[in-house]
Amino acid sequence: MPWFQMSTTDAEVREMRRKVECAGLAVSNVSTGLHWRYPLSTREPEIRRQGIRIVERQLETAQPLGRDAILLVVLVAEMAQAWDQQFCDSATAMDRLISGRL
Repeated sequence: MPWFQMSTTDAEVREMRRKVECAGLAVSNVSTGLHWRYPLSTREPEIRRQGIRIVERQLETAQPLGRDAILLVVLVAEMAQAWDQQFCDSATAMDRLISGRL
């Protein structure tokens, strides 16, 4: 499996780490392209909820990979929405993630 999906189990993540380390490499980060489809900056509540769940899964996955941080693009430009509103929506989603008020 070249990358993990939301359905990838922790056991599969640990196996990916083992394979990487057996090749003499290290996992450098936990990132995903899923936020292009599920941005935290969207006005659509269900899409934003899925984006938040993706961040949660990234954080869950970082631990078995031996990482203490993730790469997150918090704003995906939507032409129909003002930049300042997108920034505020992203900041609100991040605040909820940090405070646990999901």
